[in-house]
Amino acid sequence: MKIKKKKDYLELDFGKSLSTTKILAGVLVILTLGFNLLNFSTNTGVWWDEAEYLSFVNHIVDSAPYSMWEGRAIFYPLMLSLFAFINNSETMLRIGLLLINALTVLFSFLVLKKLFNEKIAFIATLFFLTNDLFRFFSLRFLTSIPSMMFILIGLYFYLKNDTKSKLISGVLFGFATATRFTSIIIVPALIIYEIWNKNKDIKSYAWIPAILLGFLPTMIFDVVQGEAPWNTLVTFFTQSTMARDWGANLGQWYFYLTNLPTIAGINDLFLLILWIILFFIGFFSLIFRLKKKKEIIIILLFSLFHLLAYSFMTPLKEHRYIIPILPFIYAIISIGIINVSKSIAGQISKAWKYKHLELIITGLITALFVLTTIPLANNMIASSSNSYQELGMAGALLKTIPSNQIIMTNAGPHVSYYSEKEVTGFPANMTDLINELNNNANINYLVISFYETTPAYTNDFINNSYFGLIKQYVRGNSTYLVILQYLRE
Repeated sequence: MKIKKKKDYLELDFGKSLSTTKILAGVLVILTLGFNLLNFSTNTGVWWDEAEYLSFVNHIVDSAPYSMWEGRAIFYPLMLSLFAFINNSETMLRIGLLLINALTVLFSFLVLKKLFNEKIAFIATLFFLTNDLFRFFSLRFLTSIPSMMFILIGLYFYLKNDTKSKLISGVLFGFATATRFTSIIIVPALIIYEIWNKNKDIKSYAWIPAILLGFLPTMIFDVVQGEAPWNTLVTFFTQSTMARDWGANLGQWYFYLTNLPTIAGINDLFLLILWIILFFIGFFSLIFRLKKKKEIIIILLFSLFHLLAYSFMTPLKEHRYIIPILPFIYAIISIGIINVSKSIAGQISKAWKYKHLELIITGLITALFVLTTIPLANNMIASSSNSYQELGMAGALLKTIPSNQIIMTNAGPHVSYYSEKEVTGFPANMTDLINELNNNANINYLVISFYETTPAYTNDFINNSYFGLIKQYVRGNSTYLVILQYLRE
């Protein structure tokens, strides 16, 4: 008598033999790692947001001071710390990024395969991994892709549609939200699906309280800081929705709708027209598929809610905010490509009976888009300038000063990350500045970055008798950054 092996809920549905799924998934992961390794050592510098996360990694691993906006989710630096404990270097952390990117692509393929089929999943994921935004931001220490990874893995388990798998999915959705707070958008999409599916089994909703388990690290952090357990989350949404008149990326609510082809990597008129046609063909075909595959409504609702949230929540508009829904956008395009290929192949085959013609046409259209986006991504990565390299040099210089020193600066995250020193901002006026310097013997060094917003009274500090110039960094004919020392009497 054979005993049936108990199902492992952490096991991927690959089957026992070397199946097509394994081969296609392997190709996608290898391509992802190949592109990442190709640009692994590309020095594009560390951005402001990245410096905040990395300074917190230093705090976790080496107990160094950190500078991080109180509305930042802490789960991402906690993840990076797992690699930093092995070796706290950017190289080791970038190895962590390789793993995150590979898992994101793998589960993008697996989720789309569950919702559609291998062909649609492969084409859509191929588009996604060659997309210029994904390739560029997969090299950076930002939260869009890591949070997306958790959402995709969560959806994979959710679609297994059993209680244990849904509990696992809830924890993963909690991790996604703790990594990037707007990932909570997945929750209403799933609740609406459950209601629409007329699911009355209370166990099917067990994933909702499980989200709190994944969100627990952020809540504990808030409590340790002496705040309410929801403080970081509330701070993020409160400050993100505030009106602002600064930033180079302010836009109207329809920004993402009108820029969707550009976000998808389309920069040619012919390809734009073709992309729009394929999108609408794929979209209407997707609507008809809802009758046979109700789960498709999940990605439609998530994509819609994501677009609405970033369209109306803040006037700050950036293409990168749409990365988490790109695989689903590309799935629609892939459906359009396959439908068009079937139609064309059907017409031609009546006359010439070409074998595998549909596959050839699908491959040609797919290659047309992919071969366009690859050089676009290469140029985007190559042309990225290191806007903060002087801050890196300044921080490294100040790393040698006594550990009890507090650095006053308008570029706190970078200075804190590179110097591993405590930082503080500039007061409102010169009088308050002198008073603060006189009242705190540990504040003796000032770093002023003229790339960032600076108080007007700091503009002539180089010639001010209160300060001595330690280092001046110049770009072209302009002073970019200065390090000053307060000359105490």
